[in-house]
Amino acid sequence: MLQLAAWSGLLLALLVPQDAKENAQLLKDLQGVDATAREAAFEKLSSTADAATLAKLDATLASTRGSWFRKWSGARGAAIQDLLRKMGRPNLEARREEALKRFRREDHEGMQPLVEEMWKAAYLDPAAADLVEAVSDSRTRVVEVQDWLERRGKKPDPAMDLYAAARLMDEQALILLCPPRDQGILRDNVDLRGRIRPVEYEVILTTNLYRILMGKNALKIDVKLCEAGREHSTDMRTHKFFAHQSPLEGKRTPQDRAARHKTTCSSENIAICGSARAAFWGWFHSMGHHKNMMGEWTKIGVGNCEDHWTENF
Repeated sequence: MLQLAAWSGLLLALLVPQDAKENAQLLKDLQGVDATAREAAFEKLSSTADAATLAKLDATLASTRGSWFRKWSGARGAAIQDLLRKMGRPNLEARREEALKRFRREDHEGMQPLVEEMWKAAYLDPAAADLVEAVSDSRTRVVEVQDWLERRGKKPDPAMDLYAAARLMDEQALILLCPPRDQGILRDNVDLRGRIRPVEYEVILTTNLYRILMGKNALKIDVKLCEAGREHSTDMRTHKFFAHQSPLEGKRTPQDRAARHKTTCSSENIAICGSARAAFWGWFHSMGHHKNMMGEWTKIGVGNCEDHWTENF
C-alpha cells in the first residue's frame, strides 16, 4: 500500500506541468515579506502569454488588495481611537479671548500663532495615526498592489481609495471633538461633500473648524451658493477681472449671482492663490474678509476655478 501511494504521488507530480508549479510558487511569493521577491514574482507572472495564468494573477491581486485595505482600515481606525483617548479636553477660553482681542485690533500677525496653538490643542493630528507601524506597513502593501493592478491596465477601485477613506476617518474624528451643537451640521456637510469639489470642501471645513475655535457656530454647505461662487471664479479667470462687481450681464453683484442659482448671498470673499490653505490664510490676514469668515451666518458656499476662489455667506 505504501509503495502504491508513493508511485501515485510520483505520477501526480509528473502530470502537473512544471510551469504550473512555478506559477503557484510565484503567486505565493506575491504575499511574501520580501518586497524585491514580490516585485520579481509580479514581473514574471505578468510577462506570460498564458491567459489562464494572467486571469489567476488578476484575481489574486484583487483579493490581495482587498485584504490589505481591510487591514489598513482596521489599523488606522484603531490608531485614531487611541489618539482620541489620549487627547485631553483643553480649556481654550483664555487663549480665545486673547485671540479675539487681537482680531479687534486687526493684529492678524499676532493672532495667527494663537490660532495655530489652539488648533493643535483642540483638534486631532491625523498624521500621527499614519506613523503607526501597522498602518504604514499595510498602506505600503495596498499602494504596491494597486500599482501592479494599474500596470495590468485595471482601473482603481473607488471603494479602496486610501486618501478618501483616510479623509473620512479624520473628519469623523474631528466632528467628535467639536461641540454637540455643531456636530449635526458638520455631519450633514460630509454628506454633501460629493456634490462639490474637494478643494471647495477643504476651505469650508477649515473655515468651520476655525469658527468653532473662536466660539462661532458651524455653517451648513449651500451647494447652490457653491455653484454661484464657482461661476464667479470661472468668470473672473476667463474674462480677466478680479472684483466683487462683475461686468457680465445678470451677474453684477453677489446677490445677482446667487439669485441665478436660486439661493441668496449676504457677503462675499474672493482670492487669487494656489491652494485652499492659501485662500483661508489670505482671507484671515485681510480684515474685511476675516470679518466675513467670523460673521453671524448660517450657510456657506465656496467656488473654485484653478487659482481663483470665491467664498459666499
